[in-house]
Amino acid sequence: MRSLRLLPALALLALSACGHPHLQPKASLGPAAQTELGSRWYRMELSSGQRIGFMHLKIEDAAGEAKAAYRVTTEGVFAMGPVEMQITERSLLDASFSAVSVKSEKNQQLPDQPAMKESSLMQRAGKGWDRKLKGKDDHAPLDVPYFDVTPGVALLVERLPLTDGAKWSLPSLLWTDRMKGEQAKQRTITLEVRAAKFQHDGKEVVGYTVTVTKDDKPGEDVLHVDASGRMLRLTTSDAPIRLIATTEELARKEDAPQVIDPGSPQYPLTRYLEVLAGLAEPDALDEVLDWDAILADMSEKLGQPPTTPEAREATIASIKAELHGKAAEKLDAKMIQLAVGMTSVEMRGEQALLSGPGGGAQVFVVEKRGERWVLVELPR
Repeated sequence: MRSLRLLPALALLALSACGHPHLQPKASLGPAAQTELGSRWYRMELSSGQRIGFMHLKIEDAAGEAKAAYRVTTEGVFAMGPVEMQITERSLLDASFSAVSVKSEKNQQLPDQPAMKESSLMQRAGKGWDRKLKGKDDHAPLDVPYFDVTPGVALLVERLPLTDGAKWSLPSLLWTDRMKGEQAKQRTITLEVRAAKFQHDGKEVVGYTVTVTKDDKPGEDVLHVDASGRMLRLTTSDAPIRLIATTEELARKEDAPQVIDPGSPQYPLTRYLEVLAGLAEPDALDEVLDWDAILADMSEKLGQPPTTPEAREATIASIKAELHGKAAEKLDAKMIQLAVGMTSVEMRGEQALLSGPGGGAQVFVVEKRGERWVLVELPR
């Protein structure tokens, strides 16, 4: 499982989007006073619907500060398995929603380890940008806007003249890793608007989807907004995480532990991981594995499938012993729930492929047997 390595990236993805109608006449945006101040709350969840945390946007008038129109505090708090993380961004945005400065603080807690803290500061410096990260100073001599925070997109889209088929191409600063010899550069961000109907909070909403793509990376972010442009949902193709607009009470409310339906394709994976974690007895595999299919798939490794009942039982017992508790130090009940919640399911008739996020993720193959699903291949 690659969940722990993905955590920082997932956190940033959940807190990031971008946009600025740089090629659109400024008059079309209207006066800054039209932007609604106050708090916006979002439930942070996996694509399976499992809650992992919340995000809070607090938008204030910053007219008293030089070159800034808005002061926005973004707080993201979430837990993924045994890892807990809090990210706070304090942004000053100008009237076009480009950042004047962004101060970020990240606190990450791993089991039995000291808390890890990291902070950064980015701000306009004449016709360029200054950044302090991990105690290192950096400068980007590029006179381009910067829009890589959720407040920018949440506020901007509310003020865009949204119509079906509208499209904007925007320049934006892309910070790179100077310690690796990379130079900051300009990238192009594209916003595409489509009229859409979708469900939110149990009701049908007539609004729009705003698809955000960046020319420096694959994938896309998709915002679902109501007719006024208010963001109700944010999803990304890079990670199985989404933000759902809700109340503070519901954003903070913990979910009851999820119980995987024994008739779902994910159930065999859940039981398999429980055996690996030592949370279930080895014989639990008999419920969720097709041993004939497993042994045939392993024939290359075994040389040939066992040909006698005794040899078959001995081989199965050996596999069970090898798997039981194999990942006890890495997996617990919360981590299993997280891993299964992040799993995508590709249906192929009576067969399904289960895989985690990322191109190098393990793939599990399950097939339908009556009313239940069973694993027919073990990951290699």
